[in-house]
Amino acid sequence: MRALPDFTGGVFPTKEELYSFIHELGSPPTEKGRVIQANSDMFHAQLRASYAERRLFRMSDGLLGSGPRSALASDSVWILAGAQVPMFLRLMENGHYQFIGEAYMDGLMKGELVATDTFRLETIILE
Repeated sequence: MRALPDFTGGVFPTKEELYSFIHELGSPPTEKGRVIQANSDMFHAQLRASYAERRLFRMSDGLLGSGPRSALASDSVWILAGAQVPMFLRLMENGHYQFIGEAYMDGLMKGELVATDTFRLETIILE
């Protein structure tokens, strides 16, 4: 796993970066465009509040995801039996695993991994 670089203001774009992006798209003459621009402050605040403790990452196979800010490049993402979402686990020196947090993985949220060659069942110990 490789973490993506943070934006200037953290994991997500700053308000100024959002304004710049909207400006690059042009000043749309439609009412919808004006509403989007007017609500960008609210969008930015909600985005930062929702993902303040999250970070973006890219797996070695190119999949993008979001996980806990405490995740390290050496951690791995697991599909645990009974879990609703993939989980970050950290291998400890004693061979057991430590739970780090939940992951959102684009392309793995609906059981897609089970149909791949990399899927295998393993018994592990969580501490």
